[in-house]
Amino acid sequence: MTMQRQDPAGEAGKYGGNTVWVACPDCRTWFPVSPRMQAPAAPPACCPQCHREFMVKESV
Repeated sequence: MTMQRQDPAGEAGKYGGNTVWVACPDCRTWFPVSPRMQAPAAPPACCPQCHREFMVKESV
């Protein structure tokens, strides 16, 4: 199961704003993706660490 969290609007930090964070189901590396990646027709996300592709929308 892939874990996700959405940054709250207005939260101060390096990646604040409209960002969705996902964790790779294999290596558990967290990385930011666009909220558009949650759309039904979105392409698979690719982990920057292990390069596994997975669908963000399936992990919701």
